[in-house]
Amino acid sequence: MTPIKLLRVDTALLKHLSFSGLQESIEVTEEVESGEISESPLYVEIHADLMNDRLAIPSMPEVALKIRRMIELDDVPIKAVAKLINTDPAITAKIIKSANGSLYHGQPPVETCARAIAHLGLNTTKHLVVSFVVRNIFQEKITTELLNNCVRDLWNHSVEVAAISMALAAVTPGLDSEEALLAGLLHDIGALVILTYADNYPTISSDRDTLEAVIEQLKREIGTNILREWQFPSAFVGTATYAEDWMRESENGPDYGDVVNVAHLHSYFGTSKMVGLPGLSEIPAFGKLADGNLTPEVSMAVLEESKEGIQETKQLFMS
Repeated sequence: MTPIKLLRVDTALLKHLSFSGLQESIEVTEEVESGEISESPLYVEIHADLMNDRLAIPSMPEVALKIRRMIELDDVPIKAVAKLINTDPAITAKIIKSANGSLYHGQPPVETCARAIAHLGLNTTKHLVVSFVVRNIFQEKITTELLNNCVRDLWNHSVEVAAISMALAAVTPGLDSEEALLAGLLHDIGALVILTYADNYPTISSDRDTLEAVIEQLKREIGTNILREWQFPSAFVGTATYAEDWMRESENGPDYGDVVNVAHLHSYFGTSKMVGLPGLSEIPAFGKLADGNLTPEVSMAVLEESKEGIQETKQLFMS
């Protein structure tokens, strides 16, 4: 009958809140975007779909889901995993190529999927399979040339962040390099969905400023929804939720969100995108990596030492 205001609170947040000792009133900051962006047809459609749980998101291919489930079982035979991977020749070729690369010390050379898995290990194989599947999702065609260029740039950026994340995780106790690689590839997955929606709006697809503003406003929440839908653990979901939240303080030591945010800043070094962003030593995540022994100089040295591996990782996902 009269205008109302709704406060949308994530269920996971509510589970961690304690309501004891709170004051009778709590100040709530309104974060709804105002002005032209919230009036954009693209923003309106995506936001409505997001609020009503009808967001059009890509499906994780069945082969990747089956491999994840199989590898999570105890004592799964390598031959069974190889048989499943072999149903996708493109992924099989990538797994063998990975096993033979210097990144995974591929000596002597392997020629079969089963031997590649034995060399890489089941956990690494699982993460690589999902990573290659994500790459294929980014290659789905969009009709507009500008948007295809945006998707290409987004993938190149994700690969850059992923390769750097892998190197940083390698010097940080408690973190896994392959999981950091996958986290880097997935941190901006929400932007891909927005670009897919934008393909239905010819006018906005040529308006780069409005498009980038919509992406900036909605990509984190969309990315969070996608990774939950794909049943990724919370450690991965957080990389999308807290992407570019430079002042975020993680609760229990370094996590993949910390690694990805530091890698994100590293990827911007030497570009105009660093303008207005904090320095490495200014963000809390940086002080948590490498047992707190990281400095900007040490960080650059780590990446320099990992240069060959970073380059191989980028080639693996861009070829």
